[in-house]
Amino acid sequence: MCNGYTGKDIVRGKTYTPQECQQLLKKELYIHAEGILKCIRVPLAQNEFDAYTLFAYNVGVAGACGSRAFSLLNQEKRQEACRALAYSPSNTPVWSYAGGKFVQGLHNRRMYEMKMCLGNMNVQYAN
Repeated sequence: MCNGYTGKDIVRGKTYTPQECQQLLKKELYIHAEGILKCIRVPLAQNEFDAYTLFAYNVGVAGACGSRAFSLLNQEKRQEACRALAYSPSNTPVWSYAGGKFVQGLHNRRMYEMKMCLGNMNVQYAN
């Protein structure tokens, strides 16, 4: 498989080349990028676009478009919107739970997306 990718176009048991995995990822990111552009009503900087696309890739387009982060973005509250990718107004982690339990790996993703969104080009993803 391709780094955990589970899209409907995966053939069980098939060994994929790195190039095939890259193509599958590009296709999925393109689909998610198109999806979020339908619900964002403000211009985006490249780092914001990249961060929100990754967020949508992880939580789904519907989840992203319905999120507090996107609501704040569309109000042009950019820094608050970026922060809302990882934190609630009360400073507790959001989008970092599976089965009702906090998952550090998911929070690491949200932090990566938040930092990218804020323009911190020195971000590193730690899973």
